[in-house]
Amino acid sequence: MLSRKNSFTLLEIVLCVAILGMAAVTISWQMKGMFQTHHFNRNVDSFLADLQKCQLIALSDRVDIEMRIEKKGGTYQYTLYSDDPIPCFSKKPMKMNGVEQIKVGKKKVDRHVLTIYPSAVVAPREDITLFQDEEIGTAFKLDKSPTIALERIDRREI
Repeated sequence: MLSRKNSFTLLEIVLCVAILGMAAVTISWQMKGMFQTHHFNRNVDSFLADLQKCQLIALSDRVDIEMRIEKKGGTYQYTLYSDDPIPCFSKKPMKMNGVEQIKVGKKKVDRHVLTIYPSAVVAPREDITLFQDEEIGTAFKLDKSPTIALERIDRREI
């Protein structure tokens, strides 16, 4: 008796490869968006942590601190300055990868300076919004400074 081998036909193999290819493309698009959102959120959290750290240092050391935000080479970055030497300050600018646009109030800016006073008040007291794209961002509410409130912005229709 002849035994018959059970094997896959060429059509079945091509269908499996096509389905796996479509799944891989879909997953890669989702992963790209997830990585962009992760970089944006990580940089927003770092910016907030540095702003709050500056408030504590200004309050404890009784110094004025400037946080200068500017866009260089298509990337936003911020640098911390003070007249008094503060050892924990990094001398190099901190990059904000994933931040595509910054608005102060409703105006788009490429340069902005925040001043943190010894009372821990941040001036100017306008909202600063960091945008990942035109629809997604995070607003820093500075009008009730020294308390900094965050508001996540998502204008996409779900």
